[in-house]
Amino acid sequence: MANTDVLQVVALALFHPVRKRYLIVRRNSQQTSGAGHWEFPGGKIDAGETQTQALVREILEELGFTAIESGLSYVHSNQYKYPQRTVELHLYKYEKAIDEFLLVDHDLHAWVDESEIAGFQLAPADIPFIKYLF
Repeated sequence: MANTDVLQVVALALFHPVRKRYLIVRRNSQQTSGAGHWEFPGGKIDAGETQTQALVREILEELGFTAIESGLSYVHSNQYKYPQRTVELHLYKYEKAIDEFLLVDHDLHAWVDESEIAGFQLAPADIPFIKYLF
């Protein structure tokens, strides 16, 4: 059973098989936390949702495309203690050659490979995932 004091969050490592890069997005300045940080898109798990159901919903809401739940591959989970709360972040990989999508909670996107990702200010909870993707 998950600790109720820990916010459960899912994130997507969207891999573009032609570009051979992962999508990261920057939280816009209107966000109450993490504004300006780059991250893997995703969001909170709602009551009654599985991790993959939440991720499919979040990707549709944030990027405007439908991810197929059976195509999501679990990568890793980690906990990070921010000053205001602790989050447990669950990362899934999804491969799709997508070039058009929406940015709702984010203002920029970038496709990055291992040599490029260090040049972006990642959200602290996302940093540990890098070693599992490259």
